Amino acid sequence: MSNPIPWRSHYRALLREISYLPDPVANRYMAQYVTSRFRKFISVEQQLLMDSAKIGRLHTRIRRNLRLLKLANEGYQKPLERVILMSYGRIGRRKRLLLRPLLNSEVDAVEAGVAPFSAEWKPSPLLLALLQSQSENREVGAQRVRRPVKAKDLSPTIPEFNVFSKPLAEVRKINIRHRWYAAVLDKAFPPLPRHDWETLQSLVDGSEPWVLPKRRKGPQPNPATESDSQPQENFLSAEFLVDGATKDATFAKYVRGRPHHITRRFMRHIWERICALTPRTWWDASENKWRVTWGMRRATPVIYRQLDPVKGMALFEGPHPVTGKIPIRQNRPSIAKEGGQKPTEALSVKNKKTISS
Repeated sequence: MSNPIPWRSHYRALLREISYLPDPVANRYMAQYVTSRFRKFISVEQQLLMDSAKIGRLHTRIRRNLRLLKLANEGYQKPLERVILMSYGRIGRRKRLLLRPLLNSEVDAVEAGVAPFSAEWKPSPLLLALLQSQSENREVGAQRVRRPVKAKDLSPTIPEFNVFSKPLAEVRKINIRHRWYAAVLDKAFPPLPRHDWETLQSLVDGSEPWVLPKRRKGPQPNPATESDSQPQENFLSAEFLVDGATKDATFAKYVRGRPHHITRRFMRHIWERICALTPRTWWDASENKWRVTWGMRRATPVIYRQLDPVKGMALFEGPHPVTGKIPIRQNRPSIAKEGGQKPTEALSVKNKKTISS
């Protein structure tokens, strides 16, 4: 069966755009993600099982991801932030993979014979500690999180009676716990692996060397051939007579953002936001509980200079409290004298000259 979709060209185009990403973790993760997705459907048996609707959906997803990577490399902030968030596991597939270690207690409960989401079922202590810390952290809420964790999200709200004033059925309670559990897993931010966390910290504080990848130049068109191929402008063409005059360049393509020059300063703001959304967890053996800390954004530098307190008070000196005289500063600049005369005498002589003339 012949397939008109150029899968190999799409695969090479995706890897080429990934190589231009301005983040080492994003470069590595996105390449692994794209390669794994293409290898999943590379076998002949898998391709024979796919119908035309499935192939169309895959092609649409490829073109959408390629468009996202191109916009990110051009400096559009929202696409670039989305790619970085996906790479560090704040959204997307990697986030779900990093959440798996938080579900170990659920597996142990099933092995112990406790039914999932029953009255005896409880979430992982690590997950509860993470949700508690995330709800109390103000920096997480300040990063424009779409679905923040609130205090009411720490436990499911189960009513005692239904609308008919009867005890709530056990099936309803299980469904409420299930929906609550899915909602908090979607809101939680899992911790990063150690090597990715160290790379992120090095990028934020500037100890990690960073250079923007240079884009390879494609084949340049021949100007002579290009000028010959362009049709001659005709003001009485059919398009002009039917559609009218065309518009000049507008800002329609910048409605959803504009491209930026990707510099280390521009990337540092994105890395600081990722750092503020990334927790670190460890077990405190002394208190027998989990501890959670969050990365902090770098403090904004002050926009003013600190003034010497002695010189600063001299600016607001008033009359002397005893004599009532205003103190004269010794460093006051002297007025230029004319011919060795005093300033008042020079001014009076100058006025006499102007009157006599």
